[in-house]
Amino acid sequence: MRVIIIEDEALIAKDLQKNIARLQPTWEIVAVLDSVQKSVAWLRQNEAPALAFMDIQLADGASFEIFERVDISFPVIFATAYDQYAVRAFQVNSIGYLLKPVDEADLAQAIEKFQKLQTALPTQDVQAQLQNLLKDLRQDSPAVKYKERFLVNFKGGLVPIPVEEIACFEKDEIIFLHTFEGKKYVCDLPTMDEVEHLLNPALFYRANRQFIVSIEAIEALKPTYKGIAIKLKLSAIPEIEVSREKVTHLKQWLNH
Repeated sequence: MRVIIIEDEALIAKDLQKNIARLQPTWEIVAVLDSVQKSVAWLRQNEAPALAFMDIQLADGASFEIFERVDISFPVIFATAYDQYAVRAFQVNSIGYLLKPVDEADLAQAIEKFQKLQTALPTQDVQAQLQNLLKDLRQDSPAVKYKERFLVNFKGGLVPIPVEEIACFEKDEIIFLHTFEGKKYVCDLPTMDEVEHLLNPALFYRANRQFIVSIEAIEALKPTYKGIAIKLKLSAIPEIEVSREKVTHLKQWLNH
């Protein structure tokens, strides 16, 4: 079976190839593409694959742009660091969504789901789902509204903190909000995933499970043996580790 990978982070693409080969040794990975432009060119010039593994955010744009420029009739398994796309990704082709760094068990589950649906998913259904996705994106994009302030606990009550005053969120059993003025409050939300969904991804970055940081709070990046460390403008916060798999994406986000 012919498979393609659309992924702009070389290390992740390599790991994905290795895991696919281990789980499905008879599959043939016929192309590894790292941009919207290259993917469109390849798909126009070659026979369609049976399945694609596709990162959502590529260096030159969102992979959804590929669907607008090429008629796609094959299922897609999405992989991304952006879990705000999860619902949309699950809906497209009814295959799967993998959060980076990709876990082999999750990959195996997504492949198993694809195999079960392989004969039950007509080409016209795939195309219809993609069209519905693009329609949804066009309708939702102008209307997307992110949270403008967060309620925090203060002296037995609740106080609103505007997002422009927030330097980072920290999970340490409970969730804390740190302001640029160096103040630390208990945030009235249960999970970091929920906090992340409420923030504008152009302004806040999920560095790891413990920290979400404002782009305005980042002072510098420091390479480490694990990947990279974010140094914030807040002296109270130690350097924040970012995994090797997310380094390229972090740099692209900062350079956007």
